[in-house]
Formats: sequence, structure tokens, C-alpha cells
Amino acid sequence: MNPKRVEFQRTPVHREMYEAHFRCPVKFKSNQNALIFSKADIELPFITYNPDLLATVAPQLEAELAEQLAQRNFSEQAKGILKRLLAGAASRHRRSRKRATHEHSNIAAATDRAGHIISAFCWKRPVVNWPVTTCSIRLGS
Repeated sequence: MNPKRVEFQRTPVHREMYEAHFRCPVKFKSNQNALIFSKADIELPFITYNPDLLATVAPQLEAELAEQLAQRNFSEQAKGILKRLLAGAASRHRRSRKRATHEHSNIAAATDRAGHIISAFCWKRPVVNWPVTTCSIRLGS
């Protein structure tokens, strides 16, 4: 799977190398760094997805995450949890975009509201003892 286009914020340098590596056009001086894929590619399932393996390694990953979180200050913990929650929400983004378009909503406003809801949810619960899988379940993933 190759992206349709790659965008870099940086100044143009080694364009041919990047285009050969990504096998697509590369744009420089963009507003943000981005990999743009076709909708059809994004909707393909992961070939390597293995629910049994996930069930086996998830407890160990949760334990390691809890240990790392315990070593960070509260501000870093909150940022880390919000980043993971929002990253999990990215997989639901396509469905939300369809729904938001149907409801004539603004995606940016919906994302902002979701961030506020997640933030409020995090503040009402003990952060350190809140596993990622529980967050995903509670947020409907």
C-alpha cells in the first residue's frame, strides 16, 4: 500500500529520494506533515490483525503502561492518556465523518466537543488505575 501523496512542512530537499521511497508525489512547505492515502486503502483490514495475540499480550502491555505512567507527573499522564484515547478515536473517524456530514455538523467542532468530553471523563476517574482497554470499552470502540 502506497500513499497517494506525502506532505512535509520542511523546505524542499532530496525530493527524488522521498518520491522513490514513498512511490508517490511529495509536497514540501505544507501546513503540516501528512501521509495521504486513498479511501479504498484506508478501509482495507489489517492483514496482520490477530485478536488472539492481542488478548495474550494486552495484559502485559497494560502492566507496562501503568508502570510508565506511575513514573511520570500528572500533567504528562493526562497528556499521554488523551493522546492514546484520541488515537483510538482515529479508527472511528471515518464513521464519525459520515455521521457528522449527514447531521450537517462541523467535524472540527465535533472533534473539539469529543476532546472536552474525554477530558471531563478523565478528570472524574482515577487516572493511574484506568487501563487503555477499559478506556476503549467505555468510549465505545
